[in-house]
Amino acid sequence: MKKIKYMFFLLLLFNSATSIFAQNKKLNSPPPHVDNLPPTSNFSWANSCFGDTTCFINQTIRGNTFTWTVVGDSISHGLPHLDTLYNTNNGNDTSICFYFKKTGNYTVSLTAYDNHYNTATKVITIDTVTKADFSFISCANQFVNTSLCATSFYWDFGDGANSTNNIPIHQFADTGSYMVTLIAYNGNKSDTLKKQIYITIESYCNSNFTYVIAHDTVFFHATYASHTPTSYQWAFGDNSINGYGSGRDTMHVYKDSTATYAVGLSTGNACGPIYGEDSIHITQQPPPSPNFSYIKTCLGDTTCFINQTIGGITYTWTVSDTSSAAPPLFSSTDSTTCFRFPYVGSYSVTLTTNNHFYTVSTTKLVTIGTIPIAGFSFIPCSNNFANSSGCAVSFYWDFGDGTHSTQTLPNHQYADTGYYQVTLTAYNTGDSSRLTQQIHITETSSANASYTTSIANDTLRVHANYTGIPAPTYYWTFGDGSHASGRDTMHVYYDTTQFYHVKLAVTNICGTVFKTDTIQTIYYNNKPPANLDFTHSTLAIAPNVVLDGYVDAFYNSYNNNNYLVQIYNALGQKMFEEYFSFQLGVNEFKISTASFSSGVYVLVLQAGNSYIRQKFYLINK
Repeated sequence: MKKIKYMFFLLLLFNSATSIFAQNKKLNSPPPHVDNLPPTSNFSWANSCFGDTTCFINQTIRGNTFTWTVVGDSISHGLPHLDTLYNTNNGNDTSICFYFKKTGNYTVSLTAYDNHYNTATKVITIDTVTKADFSFISCANQFVNTSLCATSFYWDFGDGANSTNNIPIHQFADTGSYMVTLIAYNGNKSDTLKKQIYITIESYCNSNFTYVIAHDTVFFHATYASHTPTSYQWAFGDNSINGYGSGRDTMHVYKDSTATYAVGLSTGNACGPIYGEDSIHITQQPPPSPNFSYIKTCLGDTTCFINQTIGGITYTWTVSDTSSAAPPLFSSTDSTTCFRFPYVGSYSVTLTTNNHFYTVSTTKLVTIGTIPIAGFSFIPCSNNFANSSGCAVSFYWDFGDGTHSTQTLPNHQYADTGYYQVTLTAYNTGDSSRLTQQIHITETSSANASYTTSIANDTLRVHANYTGIPAPTYYWTFGDGSHASGRDTMHVYYDTTQFYHVKLAVTNICGTVFKTDTIQTIYYNNKPPANLDFTHSTLAIAPNVVLDGYVDAFYNSYNNNNYLVQIYNALGQKMFEEYFSFQLGVNEFKISTASFSSGVYVLVLQAGNSYIRQKFYLINK
């Protein structure tokens, strides 16, 4: 038995393949920017044994109305004579069934109409002998079963997968050549056909996509990926100048973030374009938070107002005398402004801001005098101190944590949250003023989304640089539909020939910030780093797909050594880790997968700094 497994293992060295299942999605009509292509007529049939009623299955792409024609051959005076046995011109028969009264060859034509027209013509044989036959429709991944006089079927797709369906659909995991076997039965007799098929593109593309919403910004990710060139064209549904995008990963900022948008994605490959759309509702944009500070409030100075608003777009300043009902003394629509007050007294200064959705105002009293008056406030998250002192030319700050500053408008980040007693002393040439206030630090700073990456073959490790108190949350997207959380994490890519957009969102009570980098995994052509030589070694899993609750793996070792064996899931999470002692020759080892979910996994065998990998598919029923 062991010898048989080793022979099976050696066969795996030359022929290893995997399979995945395709998911169909109902698509809407394409947008105006997708080419108006003519229909592609195609059909198959079932029950072509004499005495059966033969039904023709319409597999046309982009057809609206159809015409079927069935023509039979009869012999007259030694020459073939064509008889039209069936014809429909009303365009209503999407599919038809027809009873052939005798054996022989018949020509069937299907014409499809959709602004343009296209005709498919095939020859069907009606006979009484069991015969296996099929063809393959590229892109659709559909096998057309044209077997004669058979009632049941067994398919071997040449990649480890099989089926007993009459007309199966099977998506191969990769391009290449596959030997497909069909066995046709009729209860008494059977017939077997082996046929080589060539997959030049895995499938029709699909228009599925995911998205992440952050206020008025949406990050989009197309879930379809292929080994062959694929184009992605986005329509964001708001008819803006920049309302279209391209690329598998993209983003869009919506001006009106309180509406629902129909986002469309047109995905195209060698099989043609596919369009789909989804309705997304943008979360409501928060109102702006107006704030400002000012300097130089001594009579004779020009007082300047520093705008410290968060989330504002337009601004209006209004200066009024609090002791008079007269019209405002001054107004401005600049982002920041300056004004010279005419005399000693109290004035109200109002800043009104708008972000296209909300209008919010804040008003402060400004006292113009001739002696120094210390005044300040603290702006959370930004860690800025707003200096509102009057008639002062120099300043001394005591931040209450043992640090000091002589800046006019200092920025100071505290090492921890809590309450601090802050003292500001304001000076002019002959006098001074002191103010002490208690401030409450609930977050040490605004979040920062910078991060570092390190790449080893197909494995990406990421580290977020920012750490605050209290701890923020980290959300990663890796550009291939996978995501993770945590300050440090890793991800294994299964296609190491593409570029990926890696995004990090860091959130604390001050809000969310984002950063995106483009990375490419490094492809070593299966040559691991030089420590232990894996050049002539092979790691195989039999069978692959794994169905029996454990992975049965084989490794041909060229020396005696201890190896670290690990299993990672599609999110890069470690599912198994254990050391194995392997001897010179072929080693068989098994790992239980009973607790794993169905999906894609990577088995990693490592010795020192070198390693070898094998991907496998698991189905747990």
